[in-house]
Amino acid sequence: SNSTATETYNGTAYATSPATMATGRRNLASSTNSPAPTATAFGGFSTAATAVTEEFNGSAWSTSPGSMTTARYKLGGAGTQTAALAFGGIPAPGGSAQSVTEEYDGSTWTAGGALLAARDQIAGTGVSTAALAFGGNPAITTTQGYDGTAWSTRPALATGRGYMMGCGTGTSALGFGGTAAPGVTTTEEFTGETSVATASTLTTS
Repeated sequence: SNSTATETYNGTAYATSPATMATGRRNLASSTNSPAPTATAFGGFSTAATAVTEEFNGSAWSTSPGSMTTARYKLGGAGTQTAALAFGGIPAPGGSAQSVTEEYDGSTWTAGGALLAARDQIAGTGVSTAALAFGGNPAITTTQGYDGTAWSTRPALATGRGYMMGCGTGTSALGFGGTAAPGVTTTEEFTGETSVATASTLTTS
């Protein structure tokens, strides 16, 4: 069911916040690297897919005047409260997955570079100029990286799944939980990409 509840974490335990969201919803996304205690939440499903954006200042939620251009849920999010990304998702039950990416500057959403492939139930993390998008429905292993302009391929997950969560940066991240068949408890660590020199690239002096 939809919820407006908020809980805060102090490093040891969760506590229920008196702050509630204006729009109760599920399957929404959020900025993943906003400095505590701020956050931005966007999209999700209320009575239908929504484009509503809300910002949390540590004690209360406020509705942003900027709504996403494309209402959707089961989408991914990354970035900070003043530089967030929304990507993937679906516009309606039974609808097709989207490749749409939007960028948020703290007040307005604008179009960004599209995902390489449409995805829903996708996870994300990182900042808007170095983000990761990974997993998705149905049990997808694909990982993509965003440089602030375009998405490109990154090393794939070992275990494909949707509804997973992510945290970290574009070069050092975790992906955990999710559903495949059945639910998955596995945590995977992304350590970035490395380059290996071969003899053909070396010269003698």
